[in-house]
Amino acid sequence: MSAASTKSKESSPNLLHNLRSKSNQKPTNDTTDIMQSLQSLKSSIKSMNTKLEAIQTSVSEQKIEFIEIRKYFDEISGTVSTLKTNYDIMKTEVSNLRQQIDLLTNNNTALSFEAVHEAQVRLRKSRNVIIFNVPDNNESLDETNKSTSNIINYMVPNVPIIKTTRLGINRNKPRPILVELENNDAVLSILKAKSKLRQSDNWNRVWITTDLTMMQRNQLTQVKLQLRNKIDAGDLSWYIKFVHGIPILSQKNAQPAQA
Repeated sequence: MSAASTKSKESSPNLLHNLRSKSNQKPTNDTTDIMQSLQSLKSSIKSMNTKLEAIQTSVSEQKIEFIEIRKYFDEISGTVSTLKTNYDIMKTEVSNLRQQIDLLTNNNTALSFEAVHEAQVRLRKSRNVIIFNVPDNNESLDETNKSTSNIINYMVPNVPIIKTTRLGINRNKPRPILVELENNDAVLSILKAKSKLRQSDNWNRVWITTDLTMMQRNQLTQVKLQLRNKIDAGDLSWYIKFVHGIPILSQKNAQPAQA
């Protein structure tokens, strides 16, 4: 074997080793670059997520502010509507007061006496309610008191009852019950809660009104006639409203047009 052949064989392993080393070195460098790129991409994604979260938080805060602003405008709208209603009521009261002043001015002393008497009677009756359609059947006063107490307490618990009286003559239908209460605040509480009777199994046919004077009844009859005329004419936007015991016609608020 020649010396050149021997030298070639000895150098072959070194050459293979160098080639393998270079082959292994390149993938290692590529993997490092890829990992760095992924790390950079991960950092970018994290930064974007942080910015998105900040944007979402800002949008949520603006949404809350918008809701608060909307509530504020709704409150303003309700206040304006209430002021308009109060203005209409005050306008009606002023008109009624002018009519009463004119009446007292243009009539004699006897009429003034009647006006004073009317005011006194109204004050006394303002503490009363009248209950209709409570079974009668010649019941005793104790039974009337018990029925009245049950009805009143069904609507408003613990309302003191001063006195109860059956009105009229016992005929084929139950006589109304006049109920005297402690004050007119109790009357208002009962009138506000009287719709509860419709839900009762025992008292769903019972109904309640205030105790009106003859003048008030005449006024109510006239207002009911005015309301009937408007309804017959096709105007259903009116209803009867009591302002300090005076029946007046009041118009329902117009509903906003739907978009």
